[in-house]
Amino acid sequence: MAGGVQTNRQGTACIQVEMVAYSDKNDWTAPQVAALRNLVEWCRVEWAIPARFPLPQGGGEQYGLKNPLELSPDEWVAFTGWCAHQHVPENTHWDIGRELAVKAVFQEDGTLGDMTPQDIAILQQLVDSIKRVGSNGTFAEILIEDYRERTAQELATIVVIPDNPTVMGTAYTPQERALTWAQRVAREHNSPYDDTNIGLLVKWYYLVGGALGVRPDLALAQSAKETGYWAYKGDVTPWQWNFAGIGATGGVSGTAFPDLPAGVRAHVQRMKLYAVNDPSLNSISILGRTLDPKHWGKYPRINDFNGVWAYPGTNYGQSIVENYLRKM
Repeated sequence: MAGGVQTNRQGTACIQVEMVAYSDKNDWTAPQVAALRNLVEWCRVEWAIPARFPLPQGGGEQYGLKNPLELSPDEWVAFTGWCAHQHVPENTHWDIGRELAVKAVFQEDGTLGDMTPQDIAILQQLVDSIKRVGSNGTFAEILIEDYRERTAQELATIVVIPDNPTVMGTAYTPQERALTWAQRVAREHNSPYDDTNIGLLVKWYYLVGGALGVRPDLALAQSAKETGYWAYKGDVTPWQWNFAGIGATGGVSGTAFPDLPAGVRAHVQRMKLYAVNDPSLNSISILGRTLDPKHWGKYPRINDFNGVWAYPGTNYGQSIVENYLRKM
């Protein structure tokens, strides 16, 4: 509908999957299930698309406009994940298959199930078939190797980042992974900082964050948001070493720090003072700009920063988590 829902034109990544099967039958083959499960997982890793499916799952009775599974316009705008035509406002048909077909890929809670050895074997057969007809099967092979490299120990250490994490705590993201992410996004956004600068930046966030008990990856994520991935397109300049827009408001360039470590310390200590009522943290020699006591210890979680660290700051904390920390 003109001016309405644009299913292939909204969001950072829009991927449509066409499955050769009947919508009114449970006739998905095992290779189809394995391939779709792996595509969903690959998109989660590469594009940060959550492996999430709207609940409940329905069949042919969920048909036409205003069917029981159709998301409201607000729900549609807020949704990130995978869905079928029957979930999209203004769509009149359904095409995801009966419940058993969907549940072969997604679990009861709407999240993605783990890949099984049987899935790997099926996908390997698919690779072999592709090679026989002359293609190299690279994509499928990458999927297989990706799962083989995930040891049981690695799977056991996967951490789910909450929607509203506390400011104080340990990192969710290993430092090396944070470094890889930061260097990549800095290059993509034409930051004047080279890989060496970004390497020092990540190092100091993890050093200072660890020493003060502030989540270093959360602070790094906020820094990426405040600076446009360290590209500095606003009032603050790169060589102010101001990584969080401290003192920058409406055409004012804000505080300048003598070097990179000083800028990181000021940012992390200010975050801690927002979360913890400790007057000793309010040192102008570190912060560069003191913080009004009315803010001390009032904002223990990142979403509490909404409208406070940034104004008006609607969904400020949520954006730090969803668009930066989880992608890291």
